Amino acid sequence: MAERGLPAAPGSPPVGEMESRQDIAGLLRTLSERPFTRAGQEAAAALGRLKPPGAVEALTTRWLVAGSPPVRAQAARALGKIADPSAVPHLLRALDDEVTNVRAEAARALGLIGDKSAAPALMRLLNDPDIYVRQQAVEALGVMGESAAVVPLIELLRAGDAAVRSKAAQALVRIGAPAVEPLLQATTDADADLRWRATEVLDRMGSRDALLCTLRHPDPAIRTRAVQALSRVGDVGAIEPLVTMLGDEVEVVRRVAAETLSGFGEPAAQVLLEALVDADPRRRQAAAEALGLAGVEQAAGRLVTRVLHDDDTTVRAAAATALGRIGVKGAISVLEQAARVGPVEVRAAAVMALGRIGDGMAFAHLAAALRDEAPAVRSAACTALGLLGDPRVTEHLLRGLVDAVPAVREAAAHALGRLGDPAAISGLTAAAEDADIHVSRAARKALFAIRGRIAPGRA
Repeated sequence: MAERGLPAAPGSPPVGEMESRQDIAGLLRTLSERPFTRAGQEAAAALGRLKPPGAVEALTTRWLVAGSPPVRAQAARALGKIADPSAVPHLLRALDDEVTNVRAEAARALGLIGDKSAAPALMRLLNDPDIYVRQQAVEALGVMGESAAVVPLIELLRAGDAAVRSKAAQALVRIGAPAVEPLLQATTDADADLRWRATEVLDRMGSRDALLCTLRHPDPAIRTRAVQALSRVGDVGAIEPLVTMLGDEVEVVRRVAAETLSGFGEPAAQVLLEALVDADPRRRQAAAEALGLAGVEQAAGRLVTRVLHDDDTTVRAAAATALGRIGVKGAISVLEQAARVGPVEVRAAAVMALGRIGDGMAFAHLAAALRDEAPAVRSAACTALGLLGDPRVTEHLLRGLVDAVPAVREAAAHALGRLGDPAAISGLTAAAEDADIHVSRAARKALFAIRGRIAPGRA
Protein backbone atom coordinates (compact mmCIF):
# COMPACT_ATOMS: atom_id res chain seq x y z
CA MET A 1 0.00 0.00 0.00
CA ALA A 2 1.29 3.40 -0.96
CA GLU A 3 1.34 4.91 2.47
CA ARG A 4 2.86 2.02 4.41
CA GLY A 5 6.50 1.19 5.02
CA LEU A 6 8.08 3.51 2.47
CA PRO A 7 11.89 3.32 2.61
CA ALA A 8 14.02 6.43 2.68
CA ALA A 9 16.19 5.14 -0.22
CA PRO A 10 19.84 6.22 -0.41
CA GLY A 11 20.33 9.30 -2.51
CA SER A 12 16.73 10.46 -2.20
CA PRO A 13 16.30 13.95 -3.67
CA PRO A 14 16.09 16.74 -1.09
CA VAL A 15 12.33 17.20 -1.22
CA GLY A 16 12.32 19.86 1.49
CA GLU A 17 14.80 21.91 -0.45
CA MET A 18 12.79 21.54 -3.66
CA GLU A 19 9.66 22.63 -1.83
CA SER A 20 11.46 25.69 -0.44
CA ARG A 21 12.57 26.60 -3.98
CA GLN A 22 9.10 25.73 -5.33
CA ASP A 23 10.79 23.43 -7.81
CA ILE A 24 7.58 21.93 -9.20
CA ALA A 25 9.32 20.06 -12.00
CA GLY A 26 11.71 18.50 -9.49
CA LEU A 27 8.86 17.42 -7.21
CA LEU A 28 6.96 15.88 -10.12
CA ARG A 29 10.11 14.11 -11.23
CA THR A 30 10.70 12.76 -7.72
CA LEU A 31 7.13 11.53 -7.51
CA SER A 32 7.50 9.66 -10.80
CA GLU A 33 11.03 8.33 -10.33
CA ARG A 34 10.80 7.27 -6.68
CA PRO A 35 7.15 6.37 -6.03
CA PHE A 36 8.04 3.56 -3.61
CA THR A 37 10.22 5.73 -1.37
CA ARG A 38 9.50 8.21 1.38
CA ALA A 39 10.77 10.90 -0.99
CA GLY A 40 7.96 10.09 -3.42
CA GLN A 41 5.39 10.35 -0.65
CA GLU A 42 6.91 13.62 0.58
CA ALA A 43 6.89 15.00 -2.96
CA ALA A 44 3.16 14.27 -3.24
CA ALA A 45 2.58 16.00 0.10
CA ALA A 46 4.71 18.98 -0.95
CA LEU A 47 2.71 19.41 -4.15
CA GLY A 48 -0.43 19.35 -2.03
CA ARG A 49 0.89 22.14 0.17
CA LEU A 50 2.19 24.28 -2.69
CA LYS A 51 -0.86 23.77 -4.94
CA PRO A 52 1.16 25.04 -7.91
CA PRO A 53 -0.60 26.20 -11.11
CA GLY A 54 -0.24 23.56 -13.77
CA ALA A 55 0.48 20.71 -11.35
CA VAL A 56 -3.06 19.36 -11.57
CA GLU A 57 -2.87 19.25 -15.35
CA ALA A 58 0.50 17.48 -15.27
CA LEU A 59 -0.67 14.99 -12.68
CA THR A 60 -3.96 14.19 -14.40
CA THR A 61 -2.90 14.13 -18.03
CA ARG A 62 0.43 12.41 -17.58
CA TRP A 63 1.19 10.72 -14.30
CA LEU A 64 -2.33 9.54 -13.39
CA VAL A 65 -2.89 7.89 -16.77
CA ALA A 66 0.54 6.98 -18.11
CA GLY A 67 2.69 6.34 -15.05
CA SER A 68 3.55 3.01 -13.50
CA PRO A 69 1.08 1.72 -10.86
CA PRO A 70 2.95 3.26 -7.89
CA VAL A 71 3.31 6.55 -9.80
CA ARG A 72 -0.42 6.58 -10.53
CA ALA A 73 -1.15 5.96 -6.85
CA GLN A 74 1.11 8.80 -5.72
CA ALA A 75 -0.35 11.10 -8.37
CA ALA A 76 -3.82 10.40 -6.98
CA ARG A 77 -2.52 11.07 -3.48
CA ALA A 78 -1.05 14.41 -4.58
CA LEU A 79 -4.30 15.41 -6.29
CA GLY A 80 -6.17 14.73 -3.08
CA LYS A 81 -3.82 16.98 -1.15
CA ILE A 82 -4.09 19.74 -3.77
CA ALA A 83 -7.89 19.31 -3.58
CA ASP A 84 -8.65 21.01 -6.89
CA PRO A 85 -12.18 20.11 -8.12
CA SER A 86 -10.93 20.06 -11.71
CA ALA A 87 -9.22 16.76 -10.90
CA VAL A 88 -12.51 15.02 -10.06
CA PRO A 89 -13.28 13.61 -13.56
CA HIS A 90 -9.77 12.18 -13.81
CA LEU A 91 -9.95 10.64 -10.34
CA LEU A 92 -13.33 9.13 -11.17
CA ARG A 93 -11.72 7.34 -14.09
CA ALA A 94 -8.94 6.19 -11.77
CA LEU A 95 -11.56 4.43 -9.64
CA ASP A 96 -11.66 1.83 -12.43
CA ASP A 97 -7.88 1.32 -12.43
CA GLU A 98 -6.87 -2.33 -12.42
CA VAL A 99 -4.42 -1.69 -9.56
CA THR A 100 -5.80 -1.78 -6.03
CA ASN A 101 -3.64 1.01 -4.63
CA VAL A 102 -4.56 3.39 -7.42
CA ARG A 103 -8.28 2.85 -6.83
CA ALA A 104 -7.80 3.30 -3.09
CA GLU A 105 -5.80 6.54 -3.44
CA ALA A 106 -8.28 7.90 -5.97
CA ALA A 107 -11.13 7.22 -3.54
CA ARG A 108 -9.22 8.90 -0.73
CA ALA A 109 -8.51 11.92 -2.95
CA LEU A 110 -12.16 12.31 -3.93
CA GLY A 111 -13.11 12.34 -0.27
CA LEU A 112 -10.58 15.09 0.44
CA ILE A 113 -11.83 17.18 -2.49
CA GLY A 114 -15.38 16.72 -1.21
CA ASP A 115 -17.22 17.01 -4.52
CA LYS A 116 -20.49 15.15 -3.94
CA SER A 117 -20.84 14.40 -7.64
CA ALA A 118 -18.32 11.63 -6.94
CA ALA A 119 -20.62 9.95 -4.41
CA PRO A 120 -22.36 7.50 -6.80
CA ALA A 121 -19.02 6.20 -8.07
CA LEU A 122 -17.70 5.88 -4.52
CA MET A 123 -20.83 3.98 -3.50
CA ARG A 124 -20.21 1.51 -6.32
CA LEU A 125 -16.75 1.03 -4.87
CA LEU A 126 -18.31 -0.25 -1.65
CA ASN A 127 -18.54 -3.60 -3.46
CA ASP A 128 -14.91 -3.58 -4.61
CA PRO A 129 -13.26 -6.99 -4.12
CA ASP A 130 -10.35 -5.39 -2.24
CA ILE A 131 -10.90 -4.55 1.42
CA TYR A 132 -8.52 -1.57 1.39
CA VAL A 133 -10.38 0.00 -1.53
CA ARG A 134 -13.70 -0.51 0.27
CA GLN A 135 -12.30 1.11 3.40
CA GLN A 136 -11.12 4.18 1.48
CA ALA A 137 -14.45 4.51 -0.32
CA VAL A 138 -16.31 4.31 2.99
CA GLU A 139 -14.05 6.90 4.57
CA ALA A 140 -14.40 9.24 1.58
CA LEU A 141 -18.20 9.10 1.75
CA GLY A 142 -18.04 9.92 5.44
CA VAL A 143 -15.64 12.83 4.91
CA MET A 144 -17.92 14.38 2.30
CA GLY A 145 -20.97 13.76 4.52
CA GLU A 146 -22.91 12.08 1.74
CA SER A 147 -26.43 11.38 3.02
CA ALA A 148 -27.25 9.20 -0.02
CA ALA A 149 -24.65 6.74 1.25
CA VAL A 150 -26.36 6.15 4.60
CA VAL A 151 -28.30 3.01 3.65
CA PRO A 152 -25.39 1.21 1.94
CA LEU A 153 -23.13 2.18 4.83
CA ILE A 154 -25.60 0.69 7.30
CA GLU A 155 -25.59 -2.48 5.22
CA LEU A 156 -21.82 -2.62 5.67
CA LEU A 157 -22.41 -2.85 9.43
CA ARG A 158 -23.55 -6.40 8.69
CA ALA A 159 -20.28 -7.20 6.91
CA GLY A 160 -17.99 -9.89 8.18
CA ASP A 161 -14.90 -7.68 8.04
CA ALA A 162 -14.33 -5.74 11.26
CA ALA A 163 -12.18 -3.05 9.61
CA VAL A 164 -14.88 -2.19 7.07
CA ARG A 165 -17.54 -2.15 9.79
CA SER A 166 -15.42 0.22 11.85
CA LYS A 167 -14.94 2.59 8.90
CA ALA A 168 -18.67 2.45 8.11
CA ALA A 169 -19.54 3.33 11.70
CA GLN A 170 -17.12 6.28 11.62
CA ALA A 171 -18.60 7.47 8.33
CA LEU A 172 -22.15 7.32 9.68
CA VAL A 173 -21.14 9.33 12.74
CA ARG A 174 -19.62 11.96 10.44
CA ILE A 175 -22.72 12.11 8.27
CA GLY A 176 -24.73 12.76 11.42
CA ALA A 177 -28.39 13.78 11.39
CA PRO A 178 -29.38 12.25 8.02
CA ALA A 179 -28.26 8.86 9.35
CA VAL A 180 -30.34 8.92 12.53
CA GLU A 181 -33.70 7.70 11.20
CA PRO A 182 -32.24 4.87 9.09
CA LEU A 183 -30.12 3.80 12.07
CA LEU A 184 -33.22 3.75 14.27
CA GLN A 185 -34.88 1.51 11.69
CA ALA A 186 -31.80 -0.73 11.75
CA THR A 187 -32.21 -1.20 15.50
CA THR A 188 -35.38 -3.18 14.71
CA ASP A 189 -33.73 -5.40 12.09
CA ALA A 190 -33.96 -9.17 12.44
CA ASP A 191 -30.15 -9.32 12.55
CA ALA A 192 -29.16 -8.99 16.21
CA ASP A 193 -25.61 -7.93 15.33
CA LEU A 194 -26.89 -5.13 13.11
CA ARG A 195 -29.29 -3.97 15.83
CA TRP A 196 -26.41 -3.73 18.30
CA ARG A 197 -24.02 -2.01 15.89
CA ALA A 198 -26.64 0.54 14.85
CA THR A 199 -27.21 1.34 18.52
CA GLU A 200 -23.46 1.74 19.00
CA VAL A 201 -23.35 4.30 16.18
CA LEU A 202 -26.26 6.24 17.69
CA ASP A 203 -24.38 6.18 20.99
CA ARG A 204 -21.28 7.65 19.35
CA MET A 205 -23.40 10.32 17.65
CA GLY A 206 -24.72 11.43 21.03
CA SER A 207 -28.16 12.13 19.55
CA ARG A 208 -30.41 12.48 22.58
CA ASP A 209 -33.67 12.24 20.64
CA ALA A 210 -32.55 9.11 18.82
CA LEU A 211 -31.40 7.47 22.03
CA LEU A 212 -34.68 8.33 23.73
CA CYS A 213 -36.47 6.46 20.94
CA THR A 214 -34.41 3.34 21.58
CA LEU A 215 -35.46 3.34 25.24
CA ARG A 216 -38.67 1.71 23.98
CA HIS A 217 -36.85 -0.98 22.02
CA PRO A 218 -38.08 -4.55 22.65
CA ASP A 219 -34.51 -5.84 23.05
CA PRO A 220 -33.31 -5.20 26.65
CA ALA A 221 -29.67 -5.09 25.48
CA ILE A 222 -30.53 -2.18 23.18
CA ARG A 223 -32.45 -0.41 25.96
CA THR A 224 -29.50 -0.86 28.29
CA ARG A 225 -27.06 0.55 25.72
CA ALA A 226 -29.36 3.53 25.14
CA VAL A 227 -29.50 4.26 28.87
CA GLN A 228 -25.71 4.10 29.12
CA ALA A 229 -25.37 6.37 26.10
CA LEU A 230 -27.68 8.97 27.62
CA SER A 231 -25.39 9.15 30.62
CA ARG A 232 -22.58 10.17 28.28
CA VAL A 233 -24.75 12.76 26.53
CA GLY A 234 -25.37 14.29 29.97
CA ASP A 235 -28.51 16.20 28.95
CA VAL A 236 -30.83 16.89 31.89
CA GLY A 237 -33.71 16.58 29.44
CA ALA A 238 -33.10 12.84 29.59
CA ILE A 239 -33.88 12.61 33.31
CA GLU A 240 -37.65 12.15 33.04
CA PRO A 241 -37.43 9.43 30.35
CA LEU A 242 -34.72 7.68 32.36
CA VAL A 243 -36.93 7.69 35.44
CA THR A 244 -39.52 5.75 33.45
CA MET A 245 -36.85 3.10 32.90
CA LEU A 246 -36.75 2.49 36.65
CA GLY A 247 -39.90 0.44 36.08
CA ASP A 248 -38.45 -1.64 33.25
CA GLU A 249 -39.34 -5.32 33.38
CA VAL A 250 -35.66 -6.33 33.12
CA GLU A 251 -33.58 -5.92 36.27
CA VAL A 252 -30.33 -5.00 34.52
CA VAL A 253 -32.06 -2.16 32.64
CA ARG A 254 -33.46 -0.81 35.91
CA ARG A 255 -30.06 -1.02 37.57
CA VAL A 256 -28.26 0.77 34.74
CA ALA A 257 -30.98 3.45 34.69
CA ALA A 258 -30.48 3.98 38.42
CA GLU A 259 -26.71 4.24 37.98
CA THR A 260 -27.18 6.69 35.11
CA LEU A 261 -29.59 8.88 37.05
CA SER A 262 -27.22 8.97 40.01
CA GLY A 263 -24.68 10.63 37.74
CA PHE A 264 -26.98 13.60 37.13
CA GLY A 265 -26.73 14.60 40.80
CA GLU A 266 -28.99 17.36 42.10
CA PRO A 267 -31.09 17.81 38.91
CA ALA A 268 -32.31 14.21 39.25
CA ALA A 269 -32.76 14.20 43.03
CA GLN A 270 -36.31 15.55 43.20
CA VAL A 271 -37.56 13.23 40.48
CA LEU A 272 -35.99 10.27 42.27
CA LEU A 273 -37.50 11.30 45.60
CA GLU A 274 -40.91 11.28 43.96
CA ALA A 275 -40.22 7.87 42.42
CA LEU A 276 -39.43 6.57 45.91
CA VAL A 277 -43.16 6.59 46.68
CA ASP A 278 -44.30 5.30 43.28
CA ALA A 279 -46.93 2.56 43.21
CA ASP A 280 -44.58 0.30 41.25
CA PRO A 281 -42.14 -1.44 43.65
CA ARG A 282 -39.60 -1.83 40.85
CA ARG A 283 -39.43 1.94 40.45
CA ARG A 284 -39.19 2.44 44.22
CA GLN A 285 -36.33 -0.03 44.41
CA ALA A 286 -34.42 1.54 41.51
CA ALA A 287 -35.02 5.05 42.86
CA ALA A 288 -33.59 4.02 46.23
CA GLU A 289 -30.53 2.57 44.50
CA ALA A 290 -30.02 5.76 42.47
CA LEU A 291 -30.38 8.01 45.51
CA GLY A 292 -27.81 5.93 47.36
CA LEU A 293 -25.36 5.99 44.48
CA ALA A 294 -25.81 9.75 44.13
CA GLY A 295 -25.36 10.30 47.87
CA VAL A 296 -28.50 12.43 48.17
CA GLU A 297 -28.58 13.27 51.88
CA GLN A 298 -32.06 14.83 51.80
CA ALA A 299 -33.39 11.39 50.88
CA ALA A 300 -32.50 9.97 54.31
CA GLY A 301 -35.92 10.47 55.89
CA ARG A 302 -37.82 8.86 53.04
CA LEU A 303 -35.33 6.00 52.84
CA VAL A 304 -35.78 5.29 56.55
CA THR A 305 -39.52 5.15 55.94
CA ARG A 306 -38.99 2.64 53.13
CA VAL A 307 -36.76 0.46 55.35
CA LEU A 308 -39.35 0.37 58.11
CA HIS A 309 -42.65 0.33 56.31
CA ASP A 310 -42.42 -0.62 52.64
CA ASP A 311 -44.40 -3.73 51.85
CA ASP A 312 -41.84 -4.94 49.30
CA THR A 313 -38.72 -6.73 50.55
CA THR A 314 -36.49 -5.64 47.67
CA VAL A 315 -37.43 -2.00 48.24
CA ARG A 316 -36.62 -2.26 51.95
CA ALA A 317 -33.26 -3.84 51.17
CA ALA A 318 -32.45 -1.21 48.52
CA ALA A 319 -33.35 1.58 50.94
CA ALA A 320 -31.10 0.10 53.62
CA THR A 321 -28.25 -0.16 51.13
CA ALA A 322 -28.80 3.45 50.08
CA LEU A 323 -28.62 4.67 53.68
CA GLY A 324 -25.28 2.91 54.02
CA ARG A 325 -23.93 4.43 50.82
CA ILE A 326 -25.03 7.92 51.85
CA GLY A 327 -23.50 7.36 55.30
CA VAL A 328 -26.50 8.47 57.35
CA LYS A 329 -25.39 8.06 60.98
CA GLY A 330 -28.82 9.11 62.16
CA ALA A 331 -30.18 5.93 60.59
CA ILE A 332 -28.00 3.55 62.66
CA SER A 333 -30.73 2.63 65.13
CA VAL A 334 -33.18 1.89 62.30
CA LEU A 335 -30.57 -0.22 60.52
CA GLU A 336 -29.74 -2.08 63.74
CA GLN A 337 -33.40 -2.92 64.10
CA ALA A 338 -33.62 -4.06 60.47
CA ALA A 339 -30.50 -6.19 60.94
CA ARG A 340 -32.23 -8.16 63.72
CA VAL A 341 -35.69 -8.83 62.31
CA GLY A 342 -37.39 -9.20 58.97
CA PRO A 343 -36.57 -11.01 55.73
CA VAL A 344 -33.04 -12.26 55.09
CA GLU A 345 -32.51 -9.83 52.19
CA VAL A 346 -33.32 -6.86 54.42
CA ARG A 347 -31.20 -8.12 57.33
CA ALA A 348 -28.18 -8.63 55.05
CA ALA A 349 -28.57 -5.19 53.45
CA ALA A 350 -28.91 -3.50 56.84
CA VAL A 351 -25.80 -5.27 58.15
CA MET A 352 -23.78 -4.12 55.13
CA ALA A 353 -25.10 -0.59 55.54
CA LEU A 354 -23.91 -0.51 59.15
CA GLY A 355 -20.46 -1.54 57.99
CA ARG A 356 -20.40 1.16 55.31
CA ILE A 357 -21.40 3.86 57.80
CA GLY A 358 -18.44 2.67 59.84
CA ASP A 359 -19.57 3.77 63.29
CA GLY A 360 -18.04 1.75 66.14
CA MET A 361 -21.40 1.87 67.92
CA ALA A 362 -22.61 -0.79 65.48
CA PHE A 363 -19.86 -3.25 66.44
CA ALA A 364 -21.96 -5.30 68.86
CA HIS A 365 -24.83 -5.63 66.37
CA LEU A 366 -22.48 -6.72 63.60
CA ALA A 367 -20.80 -9.26 65.86
CA ALA A 368 -24.23 -10.61 66.79
CA ALA A 369 -25.10 -10.89 63.08
CA LEU A 370 -22.30 -13.47 62.75
CA ARG A 371 -24.64 -15.81 64.66
CA ASP A 372 -27.60 -15.19 62.33
CA GLU A 373 -29.23 -18.34 61.01
CA ALA A 374 -28.94 -17.13 57.40
CA PRO A 375 -25.55 -17.57 55.65
CA ALA A 376 -26.19 -14.42 53.57
CA VAL A 377 -26.45 -12.35 56.75
CA ARG A 378 -23.34 -13.95 58.26
CA SER A 379 -21.38 -13.26 55.04
CA ALA A 380 -22.57 -9.65 55.10
CA ALA A 381 -21.53 -9.38 58.75
CA CYS A 382 -18.00 -10.55 57.93
CA THR A 383 -17.66 -7.99 55.15
CA ALA A 384 -19.17 -5.23 57.29
CA LEU A 385 -16.86 -5.97 60.24
CA GLY A 386 -13.90 -5.74 57.88
CA LEU A 387 -15.07 -2.28 56.83
CA LEU A 388 -15.11 -1.06 60.44
CA GLY A 389 -11.34 -1.35 60.80
CA ASP A 390 -11.81 -2.00 64.53
CA PRO A 391 -9.11 -4.26 66.12
CA ARG A 392 -11.82 -5.98 68.16
CA VAL A 393 -13.27 -7.65 65.07
CA THR A 394 -10.39 -10.06 64.42
CA GLU A 395 -11.50 -12.71 66.93
CA HIS A 396 -15.05 -12.60 65.55
CA LEU A 397 -13.86 -12.93 61.96
CA LEU A 398 -11.70 -15.90 62.95
CA ARG A 399 -14.91 -17.61 64.06
CA GLY A 400 -16.37 -16.78 60.65
CA LEU A 401 -13.33 -18.45 59.12
CA VAL A 402 -14.56 -21.83 60.42
CA ASP A 403 -18.24 -21.32 59.54
CA ALA A 404 -20.02 -24.34 58.05
CA VAL A 405 -20.82 -22.39 54.85
CA PRO A 406 -17.96 -21.73 52.37
CA ALA A 407 -19.32 -18.31 51.33
CA VAL A 408 -19.10 -17.12 54.95
CA ARG A 409 -15.56 -18.45 55.32
CA GLU A 410 -14.54 -16.71 52.11
CA ALA A 411 -16.05 -13.39 53.26
CA ALA A 412 -14.22 -13.71 56.59
CA ALA A 413 -10.90 -14.33 54.82
CA HIS A 414 -11.34 -11.28 52.60
CA ALA A 415 -12.23 -9.14 55.62
CA LEU A 416 -9.18 -10.33 57.57
CA GLY A 417 -6.95 -9.50 54.62
CA ARG A 418 -8.41 -6.01 54.54
CA LEU A 419 -7.79 -5.55 58.27
CA GLY A 420 -4.19 -6.74 58.08
CA ASP A 421 -4.03 -7.96 61.70
CA PRO A 422 -1.07 -10.39 62.21
CA ALA A 423 -3.15 -12.19 64.84
CA ALA A 424 -5.13 -13.70 61.97
CA ILE A 425 -2.14 -15.43 60.35
CA SER A 426 -2.58 -18.76 62.11
CA GLY A 427 -6.27 -19.03 61.25
CA LEU A 428 -5.69 -17.93 57.67
CA THR A 429 -2.86 -20.43 57.27
CA ALA A 430 -5.28 -23.21 58.16
CA ALA A 431 -7.94 -21.72 55.85
CA ALA A 432 -5.43 -21.70 52.99
CA GLU A 433 -5.83 -25.50 52.96
CA ASP A 434 -9.64 -25.30 52.86
CA ALA A 435 -11.32 -27.82 50.58
CA ASP A 436 -13.25 -25.01 48.91
CA ILE A 437 -11.07 -23.35 46.28
CA HIS A 438 -12.65 -19.92 46.78
CA VAL A 439 -11.96 -20.01 50.51
CA SER A 440 -8.37 -21.21 50.12
CA ARG A 441 -7.69 -18.59 47.44
CA ALA A 442 -9.12 -15.79 49.62
CA ALA A 443 -7.07 -16.99 52.60
CA ARG A 444 -3.82 -17.05 50.62
CA LYS A 445 -4.54 -13.59 49.27
CA ALA A 446 -5.19 -12.33 52.81
CA LEU A 447 -1.95 -13.87 54.08
CA PHE A 448 -0.02 -12.19 51.28
CA ALA A 449 -1.59 -8.83 52.18
CA ILE A 450 -0.88 -9.18 55.91
CA ARG A 451 2.71 -10.38 55.50
CA GLY A 452 3.35 -7.56 53.07
CA ARG A 453 2.58 -5.08 55.84
CA ILE A 454 4.74 -6.74 58.47
CA ALA A 455 8.41 -5.90 58.87
CA PRO A 456 10.70 -8.85 57.96
CA GLY A 457 11.25 -11.27 60.81
CA ARG A 458 8.01 -10.50 62.68
CA ALA A 459 5.70 -12.98 60.95
